[in-house]
Amino acid sequence: MGTTAPNDQALLESKNLQTPARGRSPGDSEWQHRTYPDNGSSTLPVNVPPFHGKLQGSPISSRLDFSSFINSMDDLAFAYFSLIREFASRTLQGNALQYGGLYLAMVSQKAEDEYNSRCSVIEFSDQGSRSRSFTGYDDFKNYVDTSWLTGSTRCLFILEDLPMRYVCILGSRMRIHPSVFACHYSTEDSSTMSDNVSYLPSILEPSTSEGLDYASDDGSKYEEEKRRITLRYPVTMPRGSAKQHPDPSICPPWLKPSTRFMDQSAYPKFLVERCLDTPSIHDQWDATGEVFQLDGQVTYWSTTRDNQRWTSTLLVDPSLKDPAHLAMIAGETGFNLTREVRYPELEDRGNAYITPNPIQWHPTAAFTKYILHDDILTHFSVADSGPGGSPLAVTPFVRDLVISKWIAHLNHIRRCFAHTRAALFSNGDFHGGDNEDKAILHTSRFGADWQEWMFESLTRWTTDLVFYRLDAETNMRALGIDVDDLHSHGLVGRRETQMWRYICSSCQDLQGMFESLTNSYTQVVALREAQASNVQASNVRWLTILGTLFVPVNVVAGVMSMGGEYLPGEDKFWMFFAVLVPVIVVVGTILLLLMKGTLLFRSIQKLYRRNFHDSSTSSDWEKNCKLA
Repeated sequence: MGTTAPNDQALLESKNLQTPARGRSPGDSEWQHRTYPDNGSSTLPVNVPPFHGKLQGSPISSRLDFSSFINSMDDLAFAYFSLIREFASRTLQGNALQYGGLYLAMVSQKAEDEYNSRCSVIEFSDQGSRSRSFTGYDDFKNYVDTSWLTGSTRCLFILEDLPMRYVCILGSRMRIHPSVFACHYSTEDSSTMSDNVSYLPSILEPSTSEGLDYASDDGSKYEEEKRRITLRYPVTMPRGSAKQHPDPSICPPWLKPSTRFMDQSAYPKFLVERCLDTPSIHDQWDATGEVFQLDGQVTYWSTTRDNQRWTSTLLVDPSLKDPAHLAMIAGETGFNLTREVRYPELEDRGNAYITPNPIQWHPTAAFTKYILHDDILTHFSVADSGPGGSPLAVTPFVRDLVISKWIAHLNHIRRCFAHTRAALFSNGDFHGGDNEDKAILHTSRFGADWQEWMFESLTRWTTDLVFYRLDAETNMRALGIDVDDLHSHGLVGRRETQMWRYICSSCQDLQGMFESLTNSYTQVVALREAQASNVQASNVRWLTILGTLFVPVNVVAGVMSMGGEYLPGEDKFWMFFAVLVPVIVVVGTILLLLMKGTLLFRSIQKLYRRNFHDSSTSSDWEKNCKLA
């Protein structure tokens, strides 16, 4: 057995594995050893200075396989890119789809994709704050490698979309785990490959420093600040100007050509993967088709450095580049937002008074409510105080915005319910005039006819509200709120916890309302079909009577068809009519008497019911008079 090569020996030492002993017998098993790190954790401490030496070996050995755009990264950033590729190659792990999707999106990026993304930083101090938006990758890299290492004590990075080189710089310099970017890349609903595997629905930290499970009270679970939060939310916006198309020459430039969704959904042209619902308008009562709905997601990550220094990162989604949408954000008229989308205000509810100086009377900063990157910069540009020593203090505005998105979407669902319910009463004739048969069919307008879009809308909202509630509960767990414990407030406080519980309960209430309306609609339609079948059977009755009249004709014709003197033109042919006419008269009289008897019975029954109803009504009236 030959000796181990130097490179193999170095690789074994880097993995903290001890080389097995030489000269063992063929039947002996092989021992593998691990030496625990000195600090008791397999993760490097945060205050370890970053590596600036030249990397060698597998992380950077495959640069020839990629384009010049990817190879423009330095060795440390390229090593982080290789780490993402390594995670993506592990097909059996639960998050392989997220890693695989992120890696494919990164490796296919070009310079123009990075140009459409943005990155900004906000530095906080005791006296105030300052912010800047980077002009490009070189500007951003220079800031991180110089000013960030030795400069501000507290800073917040805001990254719009997931440009590859920015991701690798943040990940390699701040040692962010690739799962943060992989989970932000796609949601469960937007995956083009398969449904992503959800995380374990737990709010508990794994264990304490002594290895024991945390207690059930919220305070002990957050002795250290939570370093990672991902919140999902729906973006409800007015209807856009165009839809997705599989032909790239016809598809709008702000959407991705795709054959997966043809009419109801599309994919925006983002680096992250988000699903855009683009329903069609089927009727004047179809409120669902008046808006577009975009999946949204924001991810927070932070690390505490030393001496009250901390760094936070917010990964936010870009806005849809639809011209109609951009015109609405720019403030152009023509959009009845109050009617279609109602967003709660994001102003500070604690301001109960205005300043005594009239010169300072002005509204707070206006937010787009659709471009999260700009709204965060606007919020901190007018803030009266900074986040202090806690990095989690940069999230209240984002959390309020997420709740605002949920409330606006619930308002839209309520409007869809009201319009759908009104549509059930909007069609059909009332009472049907003098025709008694038609009056039986349309004594009420509810569910007068069957509409495919109406049933589709009712069924879709019923099922979607289940997933909305699950997403809201996922956000609650991400914020440390125990869904089953009404006294648990996590790390956000009682007021915000009540908002999240209100969202979950509203989803359940709306789901029950849609289910009841769906059941009523299907039952009424089935009843109307049964009534229509009865009317059709009543019309068929005349065909039966007509057939009965022709029975004697058939009998007489059969008897007279024996031939001889009874044939047409012979001497006794007149006997055919002599027998036929009396038989028809007798049968017709019997049928007429039966029909008259039936009509007489119905008239007596109707008169009796009317008299009984009048007497019961008068007796009730007399009783009410006596009570009065």
